[in-house]
Amino acid sequence: MASGVLPGIGALISSVIGIGAIWHMYYAIGQYLHLEFSKDILKAIASAIIVNIVTQLAGVITMEILASFVPGLAIITNGICLFGVTYIAGLLFLKALVHIFKAGGDPSKMTAQEIESRIKEAARDANLRDEFRNAKSTFKQMRKEGTLNEQSRGVDINSD
Repeated sequence: MASGVLPGIGALISSVIGIGAIWHMYYAIGQYLHLEFSKDILKAIASAIIVNIVTQLAGVITMEILASFVPGLAIITNGICLFGVTYIAGLLFLKALVHIFKAGGDPSKMTAQEIESRIKEAARDANLRDEFRNAKSTFKQMRKEGTLNEQSRGVDINSD
């Protein structure tokens, strides 16, 4: 991971890579649900969710950057943070879709602003700090069991 090699800036580089993976996750979820999202809408969705996560978990992100200066600790902290942010981003996206579907809407026909509004509703309903604790616990459990690598083997984040 970049945070282990480039203290400080490496954590930011890893976060940017993580955002790309989140964007692709939204695309894959849309494909699975047979929803056609434009790239602009997917970027707007990712931006809205990332902003909600960053504002509510600013302390966690700061800790990730500070930990990047400590060899060894940086890689574990970065892994937990990226896993947690990706987990929460997926959770918020799915909760926003549930809000939309329950209201009888079709997210593929909504504007970016309408979807962002639903994301804000989902973020208000969720306690992101508790969700991050759940993600951290899941990460540690999967790492201990050795299933973390197994789960990610078949995952392809390329846009091809």
